[in-house]
Amino acid sequence: METYRHSGSVPLAGWMATSLAGFGTAIVLGAVYTYLVVYIPIVYVNFLATFVFGLAIGAVVGRTVRVGKIRNTFVAGWMGFLAGLLGLYVAWAVDPVARFGLADAPLAWRPRVLLWYMQLFYQEGFWGMRDGEPVKGIFLAIVWLAEAAIIVGAATVVATKSIAHRVFCERCGQWATHEEGVRKFIAQEGQEAIAEKALAGQFEAFDELYRAPDSAAAYLRLDLDHCETCGQCDYLTLQTVVHVADKQGNLQARAEPVLTRVALTDAQAHAIREAGRELPEEPDEVGDGEEASEEETA
Repeated sequence: METYRHSGSVPLAGWMATSLAGFGTAIVLGAVYTYLVVYIPIVYVNFLATFVFGLAIGAVVGRTVRVGKIRNTFVAGWMGFLAGLLGLYVAWAVDPVARFGLADAPLAWRPRVLLWYMQLFYQEGFWGMRDGEPVKGIFLAIVWLAEAAIIVGAATVVATKSIAHRVFCERCGQWATHEEGVRKFIAQEGQEAIAEKALAGQFEAFDELYRAPDSAAAYLRLDLDHCETCGQCDYLTLQTVVHVADKQGNLQARAEPVLTRVALTDAQAHAIREAGRELPEEPDEVGDGEEASEEETA
C-alpha cells in the first residue's frame, strides 16, 4: 500500500524567502520580547510572552515554508530552530539597553560582551520576586534554560508541523487541500476487521458501517487530502476519535491514527465520500416490523 512521503525538495527561492522572513521576524520580535519582559515584570505575563515569542517565530517560518513549497520536514524544523536561536540571541543582546538604558549599557552584539553580561547577571541578579530578593545563581540559570527551551523548541516544533501532515501534489506543484471528517462512522464491534480490510486496500468495507451523527462521542473519522487541479492526488487518513471530558468538564477529542495518508485512485476517493449507511431513525421499530412481516409470510 502506497503512502505519502515528502519529496525532500527545497527550492532555492523558497529557502531564501523563508530565511529572510524567519530571521527578520526573529530579530524584530527578539527586541520586542526583551522590552516586554523588562517593563512588565510579572511572572505569568513573562511566561506567556515566552511561549508566544517562540510560537510566532515558528508560525512565520512554517507559513513561508509552505509558500516557498519546501517539501522537507527536516529543513523546515532546522530553519525554525535557527530562527529561534537568533531570536533568543537578539533578546539577550538588547537586554542591557532595555534594562539600563543606552547611555549606561550598549547593545551586546559581540559574543564576548554578551558572555560578560550574562556572567554579571548570573552573579548579581537584575530582577527579583515579590520578597525583593534578586534571582541569581543556579535558580536563575534554570530559568534561562527553560526560557531557551521554550522559545527554540516552540519555533522548531511549529515550523516542522507546518508541513509534516500536509500533502504536496508534485504534478501540479501545489499543496493539496485537506478535508477533515469527510466521513464519520459509528464505532462498533467488528470495526477492527473493517480497518484491516481498509489496510489491505478494500475500502468498500466502509459501506458496512453506519454514518455517525454529529453528537457521537466516539467514531471513525476519514480525512482526505486531494489536489483540486488535477484530481489525481488523493490520500486517505483514518483515525479513531473519542471525546473525553477534561477536569473542567469540557469535551476534548483524542484521535488515534489507523491509516495515514494512503494513496487512492480518483474512483476510490469518490467512493469514500459516498461510503457508509444512514443510521435508521428508529431501529427497534424497524426490527419489529421485519419480524411481523416474517410471521405474516409464514
